[in-house]
Amino acid sequence: VDSGGNLGFAGGNNVGIRLALRDPNCAYVWVLNNDTVVQPDALGRAVERMQADPGIGLCGSTLVYFDEPDKVQALGGATYSRWTGRSRHVGAFSRRADVPQDGAAYEATFSYVVGAAMLASRPFLEQVGLMTEDYFLYCEEIDWATRGAGRFRLGFAPASVVLHKEGASIGTAASGGSPLSVYFLFRNRLRFSWRFHRAFVA
Repeated sequence: VDSGGNLGFAGGNNVGIRLALRDPNCAYVWVLNNDTVVQPDALGRAVERMQADPGIGLCGSTLVYFDEPDKVQALGGATYSRWTGRSRHVGAFSRRADVPQDGAAYEATFSYVVGAAMLASRPFLEQVGLMTEDYFLYCEEIDWATRGAGRFRLGFAPASVVLHKEGASIGTAASGGSPLSVYFLFRNRLRFSWRFHRAFVA
């Protein structure tokens, strides 16, 4: 689909989501980074989790590092602190061998599902809407989850495994990254905090 230019993470994905929703039989949309490699049953496992609990609007996968596939990047989601404006991936750097079979205990800790692999239900998309496009890069998924809070829960499918070449497109801000990635990371932390947690912005 020719989008006419670089619309950023949300804008680009929204083009595909709109197209998918034209099909009345489309029950889910899988937002997946282009620097990922998925296990053959990854999508099926995520769909199974959402079918088991229709109250889940967004479901995350077990993300592992592409170059270190035995090391976890995130167990589906992340936590966010309103006080610091910073996030932490749940289960980061743990061993893949220790990933639990039942992810329900982790789901309750999520502030959002990590955007590298997010399965969204059609009811979530129709009621909450598409991703907010003014971030361009970073914070889109926490904005999405926050907008859906109270209407939909966040899910985790441990058996859905996705290998992530983290930062392949722009470099990772967490490891120094590129000046552009650092700019968007800090700008969008402030933008999200101002939008949803204004009292915590000095």
